[in-house]
Amino acid sequence: MGVAFPVMQSTLPVVLDTLPALKVRRYHGQSKMGNVYCYARMYFLKDSLQLSLCAFERAPDAATRIEFAVGGTEKAFLLLSLSREGATLSRCGGGMPLVLPAPPPAFFSGVDEQGWYWGAQVSLAAPLLAQAGMVPLPREFSAAVFKTRTDEDAFGASFEALPGGEKLAFENFSRFTPARY
Repeated sequence: MGVAFPVMQSTLPVVLDTLPALKVRRYHGQSKMGNVYCYARMYFLKDSLQLSLCAFERAPDAATRIEFAVGGTEKAFLLLSLSREGATLSRCGGGMPLVLPAPPPAFFSGVDEQGWYWGAQVSLAAPLLAQAGMVPLPREFSAAVFKTRTDEDAFGASFEALPGGEKLAFENFSRFTPARY
């Protein structure tokens, strides 16, 4: 997994578009969606994780998803799945997934020099992060971003998976360390 990447800790809100992006860079299987550019940006606001999830496509259909997985070192993680209708949240790892109340997403869409995009900003509060072993603020955590469709097995991910590899393989997620800038 390499060296852990620093993620900003702040006591004041930060404009998410100014932060580095965790990008979908690898595509696994043949997908109807093609290679859609997608990313997550994040920082800690006190003890909550602030996220921006974005995909560059004009009008996502009902099957398309942006997914973000985040967890501590216990191999438990949260999986946030964002569709045009809203968000779902599950705790994964260590048995059957547990469905949790999803935080309300603040949707956005538009067009820029890269093309049409859509996405949302979401806040994962400390009680939710505790479900993934991330409270108090972790010294290190793991995360991954995915571009998926509910009607196919192919997916885009922020990491390279082995052929036929598992999308939610915690050991493939990128590592991050909270840091005050």
